[in-house]
Amino acid sequence: MTSPTAVVINFNVGGKRYEVSRSLFESQSDTMLAKIASSKQCQEDPESETIFIDRDGTIFGYVLNYLRDGKVKLPITERKDTLGRDLEYYNVDYDADKIDFDDAKEQMAKLIPAYEYCMQILKDQSESAHTLCLTNCIAVYCVEQFFLQHIFGQKNGSSTSGCGPPAQPSANDLKAIKATASPGSFGLSTLVPDSAVGKVIANFRTLRRHYDEAYIIRTVNSQIGALGLMIVSCEDKSNGSGTSNSEKSITFNMRQRRLYFTSFL
Repeated sequence: MTSPTAVVINFNVGGKRYEVSRSLFESQSDTMLAKIASSKQCQEDPESETIFIDRDGTIFGYVLNYLRDGKVKLPITERKDTLGRDLEYYNVDYDADKIDFDDAKEQMAKLIPAYEYCMQILKDQSESAHTLCLTNCIAVYCVEQFFLQHIFGQKNGSSTSGCGPPAQPSANDLKAIKATASPGSFGLSTLVPDSAVGKVIANFRTLRRHYDEAYIIRTVNSQIGALGLMIVSCEDKSNGSGTSNSEKSITFNMRQRRLYFTSFL
């Protein structure tokens, strides 16, 4: 708050209004702003006149801060060169080393309410989306293979033997959905997910680093449950002690309450 005897000059810079004490410009006599403050118009009745300047109104605030303190800190949303251009426009002799940025994390805390909480939510959502993507791949593979076995089992007239289940399976009928990768699907030590089978095994391995088998099965079941399908158990042979040239496989033992699409097959 200015004192009763202070002379205030009103500026309108790019639509933003500022009230500035004329004394601020006394030590900056060579600047354009000092010349405006000492002009005849401002000398006669400074508070009744508004000086309009067609420049960035937000940057003008940082110009004033530099004039007050001989240094200024910018938020990460602004650029040093933008302020530098305006300081030159106002003919302010400045030191570029005195223009710095505030601490980024502190600014983010001001820009985003509850910064730490929001960042944790974003991280959790990212991890959840990644997990969902991996389990979706497994779910799609299991569903496709389940119904392929049913289709070919029906056409071949197979019952409990062969690759398919009976035409009308009971609650105890299981199908083994096996994902097997041949030695050619592997590099020296890392699976190359260049096929549906490769992706299933690679994704299952990734999930096993963070979750147990029961969680993975439960998550996939939540995605295939609308089809009456569920994985009862899983046999993972993809992380065995064999060499990189040995066969890797995962078998999902699946069951379906009833086949909805029998009449179309």
